[in-house]
Amino acid sequence: MRSVICPISPERVNENTVRITGFFVSLLLAIYLVTGNIYLIWVLVPDFYIRTFTPLKYSPLSGTASIVARLFRLPVIKIPKAPKIFAARLGFLLSLVIVLLHYSGMNLSSDIIAMLMMLFALLEAALNICVGCQVYTYLILPFYKKELEAGD
Repeated sequence: MRSVICPISPERVNENTVRITGFFVSLLLAIYLVTGNIYLIWVLVPDFYIRTFTPLKYSPLSGTASIVARLFRLPVIKIPKAPKIFAARLGFLLSLVIVLLHYSGMNLSSDIIAMLMMLFALLEAALNICVGCQVYTYLILPFYKKELEAGD
């Protein structure tokens, strides 16, 4: 069995902040699934965009999570940032897909994607399981390795 490999980066983030952010994401998705209020997903789109494509240290959700972590005096546990950036890219893409499906009238499909995304966020929040690392290891890395080997 192959071990999970995450993208490597010298940058670090606080694991507890990441997990609380995952909880907030899953909470917004759960409320969306109950109410159908698409504006909740519109909160996620720019949040994931900020975490993925800007140099800002915090998005609104991760900034709030950082404050919560400090209020509860949770320890700072530094972990590599790159896997979380990769996961945020997946979150950004899935959020956009939910919005597009919702506005296309494909509510069942948007709900299924939202449930899947909520599962990913809950796995991160509750069990510290990074689905982004799994996706990277089994779907991205094999193609990247082939590209590197072809370039040699």
